[in-house]
Amino acid sequence: MACSVLVAHLTGPSHPAQLIPPPHARRYPIDETMIHNGPPHTSNAGYAYAKRMIDVQNRCYADQHGCKWTSVVPTNIFGPHDNFSIENGHVLPGLMHKVYKAKQDGGDFTIWGSGTPLRQFIFSEDLGALMIWVRPAAPQPRSPAAPQPRSPAAP
Repeated sequence: MACSVLVAHLTGPSHPAQLIPPPHARRYPIDETMIHNGPPHTSNAGYAYAKRMIDVQNRCYADQHGCKWTSVVPTNIFGPHDNFSIENGHVLPGLMHKVYKAKQDGGDFTIWGSGTPLRQFIFSEDLGALMIWVRPAAPQPRSPAAPQPRSPAAP
């Protein structure tokens, strides 16, 4: 992953945006100031630490080279083609499936757990739009007729 940032620097993409998993939150809502607070969830610690380092590397490249790169920390993503399984699907799609089945069968809609955990969700298509929104407009190429800067003459 760190290599992708180096390759981006060497090959010149002007404004890439990287996705980073959210921190294991102790309070909600999660915001951008919390990205490096505490360890990530143990289920994806290695992956999450590696992605966090992309945020650190983005900041270093900004300081050293003026790169304007962005780290995006989405919450739980749901959307079309998600895993809607009630037994092992993601939270929101699983709940949607339960509601659908209860409505179809005329049965009860039951949610497991105490109801105290908090979660944040984002629709996948909204995340796609956000990724485009956070990416600044690429600089426009110069017109061939525009004067080109000259290098200083050698003494």
